Amino acid sequence: MDELRGHGLRMGGCGGEAGSEREAGDGAADSGHARLRVGDERRLACGMAAVKRCDETRIRRRRHPVRGDETRRLCRMLRRRVAAAACLRHSAPVAWPGVRMSFELFPRNDPNLRRLLRRQLMGLASYLMFLVPLVYAVNEGWMRMDFSGLAWFVAAACAVNVFFFLAIRSGWTRRFQDPGLTLAQIATAVALALVMIHYSEEARSVLLMLFFAALFFGIFGLGTRQFLLLGTATAVGYWGLIQWEFRDAPAEDPRRKLEVLRLLTLSMIMLWMALLGSYVAGLRQNLRRRNAELAEAMARLRTLVAHDELTGAFNRRHLMDILTREKERTDRFGHVFTVCIIDLDYFKRINDSHGHAAGDDVLRGFTERMLASARKIDWLGRQDVDTTFGRYGGEEFLLVMPHTPLAGARVCVERIRDRVVAAPFETGAGPLEANFSAGVAEHRPGETVAETLARADEALYLAKTRGRGRTETAD
Repeated sequence: MDELRGHGLRMGGCGGEAGSEREAGDGAADSGHARLRVGDERRLACGMAAVKRCDETRIRRRRHPVRGDETRRLCRMLRRRVAAAACLRHSAPVAWPGVRMSFELFPRNDPNLRRLLRRQLMGLASYLMFLVPLVYAVNEGWMRMDFSGLAWFVAAACAVNVFFFLAIRSGWTRRFQDPGLTLAQIATAVALALVMIHYSEEARSVLLMLFFAALFFGIFGLGTRQFLLLGTATAVGYWGLIQWEFRDAPAEDPRRKLEVLRLLTLSMIMLWMALLGSYVAGLRQNLRRRNAELAEAMARLRTLVAHDELTGAFNRRHLMDILTREKERTDRFGHVFTVCIIDLDYFKRINDSHGHAAGDDVLRGFTERMLASARKIDWLGRQDVDTTFGRYGGEEFLLVMPHTPLAGARVCVERIRDRVVAAPFETGAGPLEANFSAGVAEHRPGETVAETLARADEALYLAKTRGRGRTETAD
């Protein structure tokens, strides 16, 4: 059972919560509600591994009923917490019993889907707005239908909108180039408008505006070719309706000529709307492209502001910002953090003997190995805060180790040294060997960041005077 509690403790460290807190775990198991903050994929994988270990422990201890009951309770707690993490992160149900999913009509974690759903509701609102003149036309006898026929039409329109809404909300439409199915929705609206116009008499001229309202939604996602295709299909559909209604009427029938006039007017307006809509759609596409370019430029600017141009590591300004945040976190929660100033030994000799280009190659190679080594020494349970490494200036670098005491920081630096100096650095002047001296200082409560760095710098000076290639700690 101690082994199982150890699994729960490791799982809690990965997820930011103490998995061994029995009082919180039992309440979550009984209520079925998930209260777990979602971390990254590494934490979720760690929780899954903890559940697997719990299952294995439960199978091994089936022969002990008392301990088996306690094991099952802890396993249920771990399952529900990890399932809640997966559900909240991916917005997808997990096939584990006891976890309740909260369904969101407009998902907050997917702005594109939320935008498509709101646009779909706008289309439904346009259907309902045209219901007012239709009711008035039926009441005045200007339609060849009664209110029951109008009710069937409204039901069909609502059913079509519900179908499109569910198709978009379920994610089924993501496989298409246009997830909003704009062309299909407008074509459906045009077909419904043709049906309603077929049953109209005196109100036909007014109901022709249904076409314009349907085509207007094309500015959200249609191009010029699609606009022209829809306009042509609408005009051809109305022409076919005229031919069907006046199939037995003589060619000189004035009503037929009036319908031809309406068809010509409709065709011209649809052509103009298609051109105007495609122009607006083009403006939206250009705006979207410029926004993407601006976002990319801002991302590059943030990278340039926070990173050193030569090595690609964090620069001094960003390191000082990180240290300021670490100090605030330490003052608030009482956590410890340690800084380490690293200086390459005899770097000036490398520049003088082999040139500055070779020195730059050494700096870049040293940075690559340091970053790789710093990632390897990070362990789980640091609450989303990992080791930070950057260029402090010249051949000096700074290593920030949150949640690490002084003794542990020294061990980490020595492990990094073993990996960094294990092989020469490849340069344009050939392989060059380099070592470093390091000064480590743990931040003390009440002191400033500058004071902590000053103590680390004193430790670095001590390492230099004692022969270089070593690590010294500040008192």
